[in-house]
Amino acid sequence: MDWHHATPEKRWLYAKFITLDANFHLHHKNVSSDKVDPDLSKGWSYFIKETSYQAFIEEHKYDTQEVCYLFFSSLHNCQLSTLIIPYDIASQWSRNLWKWMTKFPGDYHLPHEQKIIKFLIPKFHLPAHISHCQVTYSFNFTPHVGHTNGEAPECGWANINPAASSTKKMRLGTHQDTLDDYFGDWNWKCITQLDKELRELEACIDEISCNPYEIHVATITQASIQLELVRAEASELQAGNDISLSPHSEVSASILISSGLERLLEAEISSLGSHPTDNQLSKLQEYVQPGGPVKVEQIKLYLPSEIGYQASCPVKLCEHKWRLCEAQAYEALCDMHNLLQLQAYFYEFKDANMQGQVTNTHAWTTINVPGAN
Repeated sequence: MDWHHATPEKRWLYAKFITLDANFHLHHKNVSSDKVDPDLSKGWSYFIKETSYQAFIEEHKYDTQEVCYLFFSSLHNCQLSTLIIPYDIASQWSRNLWKWMTKFPGDYHLPHEQKIIKFLIPKFHLPAHISHCQVTYSFNFTPHVGHTNGEAPECGWANINPAASSTKKMRLGTHQDTLDDYFGDWNWKCITQLDKELRELEACIDEISCNPYEIHVATITQASIQLELVRAEASELQAGNDISLSPHSEVSASILISSGLERLLEAEISSLGSHPTDNQLSKLQEYVQPGGPVKVEQIKLYLPSEIGYQASCPVKLCEHKWRLCEAQAYEALCDMHNLLQLQAYFYEFKDANMQGQVTNTHAWTTINVPGAN
């Protein structure tokens, strides 16, 4: 109860987060008026008082300014001394905010000089801004904000968007009263459903000892097979057995074959593209014989399967090559499986949430990006 007496180092515990966002799906056609069809809440619920709002808009309809009437309405009579304000365009919107405030009725003025106010940009939108904004308005670089992302309104928009086609042609009062019911229902579900889901999750965690989010699928990887082969060779050496199967005196057979598989020159050359990095070029240069005239892509690696009947090859080398290739195949299948799951999710999300030609076109563009499938 004595939050206003909190010391500066504890003041952040009583900060108010107010996030701004717009939902263009919920646009309303110019149908009826507040006089013909007044709303029931009169500004007591999720919409501000329509008459005073329209009067203000009419008075300042020729002024060029960012929309901020709803912002000051939300902070009407706010007593908290610390405010965190995430907004997609906070970097430019906040510059003239207090100058715009002077045009509002005195009841909506905010004593900002007496408060600690931080303007931030939600995490999803931040990468689209210039580097200066990414540093100055970042949640990650701001103390006392926790893991807040600033995108909370988006969850509410996802819930309300299916009602947009029905509400946009309603009379004004009916439109606001209907959306008030939807918003109230959403807030109620957020509180009750979250509590229910947390209890269910806690019950599940109490019953099991493993992490419920961990994927338990045994997969063969090239790295694991390579490690197994190296350990086997180390054991053979400790036992005093001869494992000199490699034509290279300082490299074991498994390492030699693994290196050949990982660095097939044709694959390296084709993956460089028109702008290879210094790191990629240095890797290719490792294969060049000092002073030799042979082109890198023409050097023959002669892995066991490529020798065939042209020369004798120890069976163990062929087995190493087979096991490593098998592991590569499993890794490729695993990657394909993950990408197919991701693609299926994109399709399901588009069908469930995308409405209209513009949004569907954007969705198809995202799905059909080369390399995304």
